[in-house]
Amino acid sequence: MPKRKVVKHPNYELAVANLAEEFDRAREIIAGAEWSIQRSPESDGIRIKDIDVWQAKLLAPSFPSQLIFYVFDDEKVTFLTIKNDD
Repeated sequence: MPKRKVVKHPNYELAVANLAEEFDRAREIIAGAEWSIQRSPESDGIRIKDIDVWQAKLLAPSFPSQLIFYVFDDEKVTFLTIKNDD
């Protein structure tokens, strides 16, 4: 499994900061998801229809279900944003 460079869009960083204010373990939970996606982005998410954006569901006990949106190639994964999974 290749380890890709990680790029975080400002919207993603803002979403992480907002979740961290609300939930004590948010950064730890999100870091675990990032680690997994970085190594195997095709396995951890699903592609959104005909565009190159992928989403992965973030599930953890006592943490609201979230969707992480990202794009990737062989060299990097770019985390775009996190949205509530309504």
